[in-house]
Amino acid sequence: MKKEIITEINFPGIKTSYVILVNYSASLDAVKHLITTGRKRIAMITYDSGLVHLQERTNGYIAALEQNALGFDKNLLKLVEIENDRQAIENAVNGLLATNPCVDTVLFGSNKIATCSLKFINSLSVKVTQDLVVICFDHTQMLDLFYSPVTYVKQPLEEIGWLAIKSLIENMKDIATASNSFEVKQLRIPKNRSFTIDSNAAMMDAPIYRYPFQQFAEATLAVNSSGMAMRFIDVCSAPEANKAYRLTEVQLMDARKQLQTARQHFYTSVIHNRGRSMCSNHP
Repeated sequence: MKKEIITEINFPGIKTSYVILVNYSASLDAVKHLITTGRKRIAMITYDSGLVHLQERTNGYIAALEQNALGFDKNLLKLVEIENDRQAIENAVNGLLATNPCVDTVLFGSNKIATCSLKFINSLSVKVTQDLVVICFDHTQMLDLFYSPVTYVKQPLEEIGWLAIKSLIENMKDIATASNSFEVKQLRIPKNRSFTIDSNAAMMDAPIYRYPFQQFAEATLAVNSSGMAMRFIDVCSAPEANKAYRLTEVQLMDARKQLQTARQHFYTSVIHNRGRSMCSNHP
């Protein structure tokens, strides 16, 4: 059975689990914060899209204005095509500032729109922060290069990732995988479609091709298992996991030390046995 977890965005028509930011509340709170700092002419530039998370950001923006008696002015909401055409974004910024000189704040619906808009605003005689306050959704390293600090609504990506994995594991806990054995009889396999599981039948002269097959398979499985165990300890070391499973730092350090010791013994044994097998195959 296939299990899927969608992060950062949801599609109402698809029946699946998802972990997302509550975009309506995030936008609502961001605009309310701007209002408490004295901002009264707050505009928004966002995508003209049916995607739910983008619509919720717009709805949160409108609701915040209406709840604080500022009223929603449709002239202060500019929509651009989601193809993210640079010229369309620049036209939206230019049209907004040219026809609404009293605008004191602009909320950008995404960091891509923000990046393109700030580059264009920088070419105008408009100083960000002094003349115009800007705020956007999601951080991008491009914002760090701008001459003035840019406020943004940050998505807790690590927490989203943790919750997504946790949800996926919970959904799969009752699903088991199985190995199946089978045999065929009276079936002739062409020689060019078969191979012999025997180190003496190796076609290439390299140590790995002379390693006994069963031991090789077991060693591969052991490597995979130890790798998953190490990753499990890493996951349990995350703050969210500690909160959920109440594992102490001492317990985690002890488990990691024991596993690393076992892995070292394992690899030493594999290398030692490989040498013995090479000698036995080549007297």
